[in-house]
Amino acid sequence: MTGLTSDDTLLRQAAFAVEFTGRQEFRARYDALPLPAYVNALFQTAEIGGLTSITRQDGTPLTRAQLADGSRSRAAILREIAEGREVAAQFFNRAFVATQYFGYLRRDPEEPGYSQWVALLDANPRNFRELVNGFVNSTEYRLRFGRP
Repeated sequence: MTGLTSDDTLLRQAAFAVEFTGRQEFRARYDALPLPAYVNALFQTAEIGGLTSITRQDGTPLTRAQLADGSRSRAAILREIAEGREVAAQFFNRAFVATQYFGYLRRDPEEPGYSQWVALLDANPRNFRELVNGFVNSTEYRLRFGRP
């Protein structure tokens, strides 16, 4: 999200979290849960269920108990978890591969190829060069410009 100032961006992010947690599907899934169960469910959904805390972008840790202590709204809890370093690490490779499909091939990923590229990055963290090379030198990409 972008805004005119960093404060504007933060306000827009907060507003988005409030809107998101107000969606019918979200409310149907989470509203009946007490705060500790809500926090646990979000950890599971974010695929970080085995952790007892998250780390904010500024390096400050937040435990599950702190998140569920009643001092934050459900939207604020969702943001804390979604913006945590652990969630970013969990989803970075998948998101990076998806952006290569969108950017180079201008289409959604197909499951076998997507999984193969994610597995490559998971096995070789930071091996972005090989991945980008695979897309740039693919026949599909080169055909966009008229030569295979």
